Amino acid sequence: IPDGLLIYGAGGEIVRINSTAASMLGYGAADLERPMAERLALLRMETADGKPLGTEQSPPWRALRGESTSGFVVVLHPPSARSVWISSSAAPLRNGEGVLMGAVVAMTDITSLHDLQEQRSKYILGISHGLRTPLTVVQGQAELLLRSLERAGLNGRMRTSARAVLTSSRRMSVMLRDMVDLMHLESGEPLRLNPVSLDVVSFVQGLKERLSGILEIDRVRVEYPGQLPPALVDPDRLERILTNLLANALKYSDPDTEVTVSLGPREGKIAIVITDLGRGIPKEEMPHLFEPYKRRQLAMERRESVGLGLYVAKGLVEAHGGQIWVESEEGKGSSFGFTLPTA
Repeated sequence: IPDGLLIYGAGGEIVRINSTAASMLGYGAADLERPMAERLALLRMETADGKPLGTEQSPPWRALRGESTSGFVVVLHPPSARSVWISSSAAPLRNGEGVLMGAVVAMTDITSLHDLQEQRSKYILGISHGLRTPLTVVQGQAELLLRSLERAGLNGRMRTSARAVLTSSRRMSVMLRDMVDLMHLESGEPLRLNPVSLDVVSFVQGLKERLSGILEIDRVRVEYPGQLPPALVDPDRLERILTNLLANALKYSDPDTEVTVSLGPREGKIAIVITDLGRGIPKEEMPHLFEPYKRRQLAMERRESVGLGLYVAKGLVEAHGGQIWVESEEGKGSSFGFTLPTA
């Protein structure tokens, strides 16, 4: 078969190995006779995000403990072969009485696929960075034009057009930043945050003003207790999370209904919950909401997004050490909530 295949005995000795696996692992005849721990150490294994992978966490070792793994991505650096990205699956082998007799490991070389993903990431990042400068100019000039028209007391078509340019440029800016973060999330790279102590209530109220003219922000009501502790967050990333969730709530609810942003304490953290009175989400779609490029069937009515908002929001929340969740009932609306650490 074209994939690598190994069969281990109960003591970790290699019983069978095909030529594909031998080529991937760079094993010579003498290496096959080494103890299992020594053989695996030769490979200098890493996880997909570049962290060293201990021998006891490797698929073969886990299979000999009775565990099964599937699609486990490992980077190998054999001493006498090229580095290779593999997708590995492993399972224990047992006899009719259930006694562990060994393990079987299958490996697929995904190096070329990884290289293509790297090229795609560089290409998209290059486009994103290249578009930022002219987009910043467009946005700045639209703001200047709008202020000039307001000072002149002109409220007609020219002011409407200037606001449309500003609104569209701000939306495009959010999409570009979502694409950049998407590349980092998909590659497993940690997101670089710039956390500060932040009054979340004031921040949300200020965001409502900044989103005026971009979203139907008049429909949004903010609820909060008398006092909340400050949060430790990256303001730019928090704005992205809230903008994506608010845009989602406003998009999937009727224009005459209210969207509520509720802030409050939750298990030592600050929770923000955005609730709409829309049509709700079918149960079969719930498990896929936070996957990239998964557009809800309802979204087919409007195509101004590419299905990244919820996925990026989830990644940004988790980068802060928080959690994100959704509750929904068809015909009654949805609530998207997330937590943030306190300062």
